[in-house]
Order: sequence, then structure tokens, then C-alpha cells
Amino acid sequence: MHVVPADTGVTITGAVTTGSAGSDYSVDVTRRHGTNEIVLSGSLPADNGPDDEWVTVDDPARATANVLAAALRRHGVHVLGRTPVARTTPAGARPVASHDSATLGDLLVPFLKLSNNGIAEHLVKEMGRVKADDGSWAAGLAQIGDFLHSNALDTTPARQADGSGLSRYDLVTADRYTALLSYARHQPWFSTWYEALPIAGNPDRLVGGTLAGRMQGTPAQNNVHAKTGSMSGVDTIAGYVTAPDGRKLAFTVLLNNFAGARPRSVIDQIAVRLAGGPQRPRRCARRSTASPAPRPTLGSMACKAACGIDPTAGRTQHAAGRRSTPPGGRRPTHPPIGFVCEPIDSYDTEGEQRCETSRRSRGTGARGGRRGRRRHEHALRRGGVGRAGARPRPRRRREPALQL
Repeated sequence: MHVVPADTGVTITGAVTTGSAGSDYSVDVTRRHGTNEIVLSGSLPADNGPDDEWVTVDDPARATANVLAAALRRHGVHVLGRTPVARTTPAGARPVASHDSATLGDLLVPFLKLSNNGIAEHLVKEMGRVKADDGSWAAGLAQIGDFLHSNALDTTPARQADGSGLSRYDLVTADRYTALLSYARHQPWFSTWYEALPIAGNPDRLVGGTLAGRMQGTPAQNNVHAKTGSMSGVDTIAGYVTAPDGRKLAFTVLLNNFAGARPRSVIDQIAVRLAGGPQRPRRCARRSTASPAPRPTLGSMACKAACGIDPTAGRTQHAAGRRSTPPGGRRPTHPPIGFVCEPIDSYDTEGEQRCETSRRSRGTGARGGRRGRRRHEHALRRGGVGRAGARPRPRRRREPALQL
């Protein structure tokens, strides 16, 4: 294990264990905030081979000075005292040497695939230096604002305080992200931008990036190209997905202010549904009159297929989520099924319209009146799902913002 370059002043603590061949890779490399201490943890399989991790340093200017001083000493130049570091370039200073970085197109790969925050901050300041001769956040952010305004992309209020998005002062709507993604599709540099985004489920670190281990074995694998972002209480994704009919969709999901478990599986299900297309509900076969078992609802069948659970087990008359009191006078305490285990059904607008139409046709909606509700209750007591084979309309739920 070694650090390159070796004279930056970085220290390494912690350890990484070696697991058996084929075991999970769980190595984590983190720099303690405000220091140059890099902490190692986790395990890697014995057959993993060499691995590289890119880590930022706390003070890039001082780290560069340390590396230069060490190089001078190796070449016989005596460096006396501490190496001074100026926060601004002294007036009258002359360039001694210069180095050109990789092109912006090449930088996009480590920048977007690996979510390199340092590159993001540097590019904002570079825009200010090139366009306004002021390499500062304020100048760079002003250039970004001018660009958005000139291309009519500032359609919703927003606030940007840095380049990486790590600041809690950053506030951007899903509408604005999706508008920018749509704008990019019509630019000559789109293919370079598109291929630089992380690709879902691709295990190659410089291809899959932050999505390498997500959505594997689904229609979204090697399909979704999207940038991720997360902090405490924040999980987001924005990018592109190709639908089954060949259309390329731009989508954005922003989840904020949650506590407890990260809702990443919900985000992934949204992307997978977009990649796989709408799923039409299956109709149930008619129940034999000789069978005493209740007929499962459309919702319970979908729930069983999606989650591997049988929601009708131990439940008879309440399998459709009916709220009325069953014989015996005991009201069920379980939540209505039929939509509980289908968190992404509400994004199938075609299914929503089908359900709405079926409800109105059998007279159980707001216009159906008492007679329609009685017919529907009678169908439920028989174990059926109502006329036209439609399930009861699920109760509306608040879902994460999804922009297409």
C-alpha cells in the first residue's frame, strides 16, 4: 500500500482485511474532514487484484509545495526552512513552468463516473477565471446563472452555492434538472456527456461509476445513464433511460429530509420501471363454486408477484382492503392491500386511467351513489373484484417527485 505522490504530507490509518476469493468487496477510503488523515476500512476478496482509490487533500497548495520541495531535494537542491504557501499569487510573479490538464471531455469521466467533488469545484472557479478573469466561486456561479438564463433554463427558482452540491444552501427543483437534461440532448457534445454519466449495473468502475452495483439484472442495467448524489437525509438521481419503444426519457428523482433507512431501492424501482415500461395488471380466473377460499384481488396477486408474500394468507373477506366491519364485529387492523406492495404503480398513468374508467362504469365513484357502493360491497363479499374485473381504486399516496 502506498501513496502517489509520496511527499504530500498525507497519513494513512486503519486497515483493510483480505477475505476469501469471491467474497464481497467492502473497502472504504475516507479522508477525515479538515485533515490529511486517510482512514481505511472494510475487506476485499483475495482474487481482487490491485485497486486504486483517488482521494482529495486538505490543502492542495501546501501539498503541491511539499511535493516540489521533495523533488528539488532529490535533485541536489537544498531547500531551507518551511515551504511558504501564498493564498494569492504575488504581484509581479513570473511563471516558471506550466502544465496543461486533460481535455474537458476526458475529465468528464472521472468527474461524473466517480462523482469527484474536487473537479466540480475547480471547474466552477475555472469558468470564472476564463470568462471574468476572476477564479472564484462567485464569478463562476455568475457564469452558470448567465448560461441558464440565456438558454431559458431558469424556469423555476433555484439557489447554487458551490460546484459540487455539497452545500446545504443548494436548492434546485427536479423541473430544472430535467430541463437541463433535455437541453443537453440537442447539443453537439451530447454523446461525450452521455457516455461520461454512470451506467447502471456495469461492474467496470470507470463505466458503471456510482451505479456499478445498482439495478443489476434488471431492464435498467446498461440502459440507465444517470448522475447520483447523496448526503445525510438526501438521495437523488438524474439522467436518461431508454424505454422499450426506443424513446429516450430524461428523468429526475429528488428525495430530501428523510430519516432512517435510505430509500434508494425506491429510486432504483422508478428507473427500472421506466426502462421496462408499464406493467398491465393480470386478470384473475373465476373462482370455482366448490372452493371455499376467497378469490384474490388483482392487487394481492401483483403484491405476491412483486414481493414474494401472499397477502391473502390468514385473511378472508378483507383481501381487497375493504374497510367495512366483517361478520363477528371485529374490524381488520392491517392496511388495505392492493397498493401497499406496489409503490411504483402510481407512475403508470395508463393504469390509473383504466382504474378510473372501470370504477365509474360500475357506479362506485363519487357519482355512483349508494346503489353503486352496495353493488361493489356485494361483489367483495362474494370474493370478487367488481364488474369489468377492475380492482378498487387505491387510496392516493404522496410519492417522490418524478419528472419525465
